[in-house]
Order: sequence, then C-alpha cells, then structure tokens
Amino acid sequence: MLRASRDLRRWADNMINKILKLFKRAPSPKQMVRLEKFGEMKYDKENESWTCEYGKIRIYISYEKSENPNEDLVKYAMTIFNRMNLYNLSIEKAKEKYALNNESLRSEVTYLQIDEISFNRFKDKFWFMVLFKGGKEYRLWRTEFHNDNIDCELNYDQ
Repeated sequence: MLRASRDLRRWADNMINKILKLFKRAPSPKQMVRLEKFGEMKYDKENESWTCEYGKIRIYISYEKSENPNEDLVKYAMTIFNRMNLYNLSIEKAKEKYALNNESLRSEVTYLQIDEISFNRFKDKFWFMVLFKGGKEYRLWRTEFHNDNIDCELNYDQ
C-alpha cells in the first residue's frame, strides 16, 4: 500500500509538472539583435519575427519562443541567401510558366520583383515564403520553398 501511495504521488507530481510547462511563458524576444549576415534586426511584434532590410528586400526570421532568433533558422536563412541565384532561377521559371498559362496576367507577372522573404520552421521543417511587389488590383503574389526544394509555383491572394 505504501508503494502504491508513492507511485501515485510520483505520477501526480509528474502530471502537475507537465501542466505547469503548458502554461509557462516563453521568454520575451530581444527588441534588437545583430546577426552576422543580416546586421541589425529589430523585433516586429505584429509579424512575430525579427526583421531588417537586406539590400532591397525585407527579411523576416520568425520568433520561436526564445530571446534571440533560433540559430538553426538563421543558418537556414544564410544558406538560402548564399544559394539565392538558384532560387531566383526557379522563380523566373515559375513566372514564365504562370504567364504562359494566364495570358491576361502576363505583363503583371513579368515585372514582379522580390519584396519580402520570411524564414520559418514548422514541426522541424524549414521553409520560406517570398512576397513580390508589382501586383495590380490588390493581388499579393507569393511563392514558398520547403526545406531544400528549389522548385516553386507562383500564386496570389486577393
């Protein structure tokens, strides 16, 4: 009986600890960080990410419940930028394909330019979304890349 009582108490303590972990607050993100590749990045509460201008592109690195940007996510972002020429080629192919299949949007698609890149991780899978400027009639053009996949499709939201 004493042993059952100890086991029950141990089980209850374990459950209480699990419940407390669920309600534990994540550390607040630092408002400003400095990263090797991107320089100073400011925390953007609305987008829940650190952001900066890199060349003519706005960069976002998502907040992952820590004071600083996640190192693995930053490395992923740096790797993407080191290989950006491959992604640019894929984007151009996607634009050409979309223009061929959508005659009425051909001129708009041709002149789209990268405006923002958002780096994220979901369930240990890295991905990034590219938003374009140059859309007309309230079209927000975008594409996504997942993990190391270089292929993409062009889409828009209205």
